[in-house]
Amino acid sequence: MSSHEPRPDSIRGTEPIPSRTVRAESWLRIRHHATYLVIALAILLFGSLLSIDDQNRVVIPGMELPFPGVCISRQWFGLSCPGCGLTRGSVALLHGQWQQAWSYNPGVFMVLLLVVIQLPYRVIQVRLILSGVPELQYSGLFEMLLMGTVLLLFVQWVIGMWI
Repeated sequence: MSSHEPRPDSIRGTEPIPSRTVRAESWLRIRHHATYLVIALAILLFGSLLSIDDQNRVVIPGMELPFPGVCISRQWFGLSCPGCGLTRGSVALLHGQWQQAWSYNPGVFMVLLLVVIQLPYRVIQVRLILSGVPELQYSGLFEMLLMGTVLLLFVQWVIGMWI
């Protein structure tokens, strides 16, 4: 290559980036998306394997081993919190018991929607990274849905306290 010919890197208008750095950053992004994907799958899988007993406790079928109550607000103050009933509601909803899920916590529909949305979104992101294409930019849509869900949980909790 003569001194007046442009280097291949300058043709693209970028400086060369060591391939090891690019690969390391890509694997970090893949790991990030894979973590959320595994969490979403675990929620859906375990929720569909669990059941609700006659005393409205979430149990492991066959063993009838109830999950412990984890709501600190209920344990310490005897008051339900905005998230109370989400586990039971998720189990009911994953078993197709829509009305029962609603009775535990109406916000469960939005919460599970956010979990289900993670499946295609994270798979698409990993595929884009592996193909060298930039990831999808969602302009804060997920954060808006998450904040809307938190607001919905809080509003339905306040209304439930008055009724």
